[in-house]
Amino acid sequence: MLKIKKIFKPVYILTFLLTVSVGLAMIYLNIHSEKLRQSESDFSNDWIYDDTLVDVDTVVTSRGIISLSKQLPENISFNDSLCFISLNSFFDLYIDDELVYSYTQPANFTGYGYGTAYHAVNLSPDQAGKTVRIDMRSAFSSRRNGRIRMISLENAQNYFSRFARGQMFSFIISAGISLIGFLLLIFRIGLRNNHIELDIVSLAITAIIAGTWMAVDTGFLRLTANAITVSRNLNYICMHLCFLPLVIFIYSATKERNKYLLLSIYIVSGIYFIVVLTARFLMGIDMAKNAMIRFFFIYALAMIILSVIMIIKDQHYCRNNSIYRKMDFFYIGIGALVVCILTDVVIYVSGVRSVSGYATFSRVGCYVFFLSMGIEIIRTWARDYSALRKYGFVDELTGLGNRRAFVRFENEHKDKYPYGYVISDINALKKANDTYGHERGDELIQTVADRLSEVFGKHNVFRIGGDEFVAYCFAPTAGVFEATVQKAINLLSDKDASASIGGAYAADSSSDLQLIKKKAEEYMYNAKELYYINSEDRRR
Repeated sequence: MLKIKKIFKPVYILTFLLTVSVGLAMIYLNIHSEKLRQSESDFSNDWIYDDTLVDVDTVVTSRGIISLSKQLPENISFNDSLCFISLNSFFDLYIDDELVYSYTQPANFTGYGYGTAYHAVNLSPDQAGKTVRIDMRSAFSSRRNGRIRMISLENAQNYFSRFARGQMFSFIISAGISLIGFLLLIFRIGLRNNHIELDIVSLAITAIIAGTWMAVDTGFLRLTANAITVSRNLNYICMHLCFLPLVIFIYSATKERNKYLLLSIYIVSGIYFIVVLTARFLMGIDMAKNAMIRFFFIYALAMIILSVIMIIKDQHYCRNNSIYRKMDFFYIGIGALVVCILTDVVIYVSGVRSVSGYATFSRVGCYVFFLSMGIEIIRTWARDYSALRKYGFVDELTGLGNRRAFVRFENEHKDKYPYGYVISDINALKKANDTYGHERGDELIQTVADRLSEVFGKHNVFRIGGDEFVAYCFAPTAGVFEATVQKAINLLSDKDASASIGGAYAADSSSDLQLIKKKAEEYMYNAKELYYINSEDRRR
C-alpha cells in the first residue's frame, strides 16, 4: 500500500486542487447560464396543472397524459420563441387548441429513452394573450420520469447560444479525452520498441470510448446538431463498453499478472454483456430503465473492485520481490478517476440533475487519468529504451537491435508461426572501406539497414555482425514472403547499396528453426557468389 506521506506529495495536492477547480468551474458555467435565463426570459412559473399554479420544472409525467397551460404575454415580437428542454417525454403543444408543435420518436437501439432534447416553437404577435397548452407523456410505458424544464420566452438563438456556452467547456474537456486516445494510438503505431509491457491500445480505446461518452453526455451535440437518436445510442453503447479495456490496461500495468484475476475480468464482463443484450433484444427492456442502470452500476463497481485488488496485489508483489517502480503519474490518474467518479455517484444518488449531464467531475477525473497514463507510458518507454541502449541491445550505428536483442526476439517469438527467416550480407563492404574510407563503409551499412527496415519493419531487423543482418517476416503465406524478399532484393541491387539476400519460410511448427536458418544461408551464399562472379570482384 502507498505510504501516508506519499499522499501529501506536492504534485498530488496540486492535481487534486486543479481537478476540483475545473469541476467547480464547469458547474459554475452551467449555473451562471441558468441564472441568466431566469433573470432575462424565464417562463417556467405559474403554469396551471390540475387547477393549481406550479413551476414546470417540478412537474413529472404520470402514466398517462398530463396537461400544462399558461397564457402568453400581451407583447410578443416576431423574434420570440417558446424555448424549453424535454427529458424522456413526448408532447403536443397547442395555442388556443390549435396544434402548432409535436414531438415524438420511435424506439431506438437502446429503447424509448431519449434523455434531453431542445425545442424552440416560433411565435408571432397575433398569438399574444392566447393560451399555450402542453399535453405531455412519458417516453416510457411504465415510468413516471418525463418532464419539461427551463421554459423561456425569447429569441431561440439566444437561448441555444447561452446553453452552448455553458456546456462548451465540458464538451472540450470530453473531446480532449478522445484526442488523448487517438494520440496514444498514433504513438503505439509509431513505437519502435515493441517490448513495452503496457497495453497502450487498450488504454487508447478506453480514452476514445470514454471521451465520446462524456462528450455526448454534455448534450452539446444535441444542442448544436440536433443529433438526438445518434447521441442517445452512443451514450449507452459507450457507457457499457468503456470498463473492459480500461481494466485490461490496468492488468497490463501490474507485474504479477495474476491469470485468475484476468479470467475474472472476462467472466464478469461476459455475464454482464449477455444479461444486457438478452434484456434489451430478447425481453425488450429499455436500457434507460432503473433496473438496467442499477445493473450497470453493479458491473462498474465489480470492475473497480477487481482493479483495486490488482493494484493492491501488485504492490505486495513488487515489495516482496524488491521491485521498485516510480509510478507517481499512474497513482495520480487512478486517484483522480476514482475520487471524481465517486463524487458524481454521490451527486446522482442525491437527486441533483445538471443540464450538461451527470459526469461533471468524472470527465475531469478521466482527463487527468488519461493524461497521466500517457505521461507514464512515454516515461516508461523512454526509460526502457534508454536501458536497451545502456545494456547493449541496440546497434549504435544503425539503431537496429544487435545480436543480444536478436536472441531475445527469437525467444519471445519462438512459438509464432508462420514466419520467414531472412539473412543478408553486404556486398563489397571491404572494398568501400579500403577505397573510400570507413565513413563510406558506415554509410553503406546504414543504407542497407534502412532499406531492410523499410521492407521488413525496423523492429524485425537485426545487425548481428559487421556486414551481416537478419530479419523475420511474419507473412501469412509463402507467396507473400517470397514477394517481400524480392522487394528487398530489388532495393539492394544497386551500386550504392548492394547486399546478397537469402530467405526460407516455415509454415508451421514442423519446420526446424536451425534447418530454416541453414537453408536461408545457402540461398544467401549462392546470391553472393553470383554477385562476385558477375562483378569480377573477389574482395568481400
